Amino acid sequence: NARIHAEIALPSHRRCLRARLLPHAYGPKQDFAGVVRFLHQHADAGDQIVVAGLAEKPLVDYYHTDWKVVRSAAELEAVRLQSPRTWLVYTFRFQLESRFPDIMAVVDHEFADVTRFDGTLGGGAVYVMRSQG
Repeated sequence: NARIHAEIALPSHRRCLRARLLPHAYGPKQDFAGVVRFLHQHADAGDQIVVAGLAEKPLVDYYHTDWKVVRSAAELEAVRLQSPRTWLVYTFRFQLESRFPDIMAVVDHEFADVTRFDGTLGGGAVYVMRSQG
């Protein structure tokens, strides 16, 4: 009797699980569109926006932003000198740490977390950071 109930309950449980996961599976892998909207709403006219690491290709090439790409801490510092505030966007922290450790060190010490945009790609959240000066 218990076996019959288990055989009936299990398939319906799987259907419910699939139904709950289905919308998530079709969500954005990474929410770069959300990042673009957010920064258009929150960055002031004199602010600088920079992109580092793997966020470069989608934001610059696909979304056609005019945001500067930085590939070193020196480039980041040069941009920061031009503006009272600098916003920095990156994704895949482990990649930025291994490829551009000098940028990640500056971000860790001189930038504040503003927001993050999660997607369906594991570990692929897109981070928006901001520094003063």
